[in-house]
Amino acid sequence: MGETSDFLTKGILLGLVHPLYDIVTTVDQTLLERYCLKPNNAIVADTSHISLLGHILRSKTSYSPGGSTQNTLRVAQWYLKQRGAVVSVGCVGKDGYEMMEYLDREGLQCLYQIEESMLTGLCAVLLTPPSNRSLITWHNAARKYNTKHLLLPAVTDAINLAKFFYVSCFLLNGCPDCMVILGKHAAQQNKCFIMNLGAPFLSDVFYDSLQSVLPYCDIVFGNEDEAQAFAKNFELDTTDLHEIAQKVAALPKKNTQRSRIVIFTQGAEPT
Repeated sequence: MGETSDFLTKGILLGLVHPLYDIVTTVDQTLLERYCLKPNNAIVADTSHISLLGHILRSKTSYSPGGSTQNTLRVAQWYLKQRGAVVSVGCVGKDGYEMMEYLDREGLQCLYQIEESMLTGLCAVLLTPPSNRSLITWHNAARKYNTKHLLLPAVTDAINLAKFFYVSCFLLNGCPDCMVILGKHAAQQNKCFIMNLGAPFLSDVFYDSLQSVLPYCDIVFGNEDEAQAFAKNFELDTTDLHEIAQKVAALPKKNTQRSRIVIFTQGAEPT
C-alpha cells in the first residue's frame, strides 16, 4: 500500500476493550442447568461458578485471544490490512504477553496496561446442540483498567490520531469514566464514537453509568434481546424493534453535528 493509504488508515480506529482469553468447549444441557446457565446468553461469573471453571479447564478446549470488543477490532484490522490501522487499549494480567504477541502478528497495535499480580480475563464459550452458545466471563485483570493509563502520552497520542472509537457496554463494569473521556474527545473533535450494548443485563445493572455514556454515542449496535432490555430499563414504552431504534436515535446527544445511527441485529433474520 502506498503512502496515501498508510496515512489514511494508520491508527484510524481505537477500541477500549476487556482483553480476554476465549475458552471454547462443547457441553451438554445438564451442565448448563447445574449452574443455572441459559443456552444463549452472556453473564459475568460469580463465586457459584468456581467449580465450573475447573470443569472447563479439564475439558477438551481451544484457547484464543477473545472478548467481544477485542475480536471486533481483530476483524477490523484484518479488513483494513494496513498494519497498525487498529489500536486496542485495555488491561491484561501477567499471562497476557502471549496474547499481545499473537495480536501483534495480526497487525493490531496493543496499548495494554499490565497487572503483574493478576491473571488475564477469561470467557468460557459453552456450546450446546444444535447451535447454542452460552458465554460466562471471569474479568480478572480486565476490570483494573484505569484513567491513569488512558492518559499516558502513548495512549493520548493514539487517541488524538484516531478518527473512530469503539467500545462495549461491558466496559461499564470497571471503567465507565474512561468511556466518558473518549466520548468527550470524540464529541469535541467531531469524531465517530461507536458503542455496542454488549448483553441484555448491562442496561439494567449499569443503568446510571450507561446514561452518562450514551449522549456521546454516534452509532449504537445491539441484538434484539439487548434492544428489548434497553427499552424496558429506559422506559421507552415499546417492544417494536423499529420503534426502539428510532427512540434510541432520538435520545439526547452531545455532538449535534452527527445524527445517531442505531443498528439492531436479529440473528439470521434481516437487520
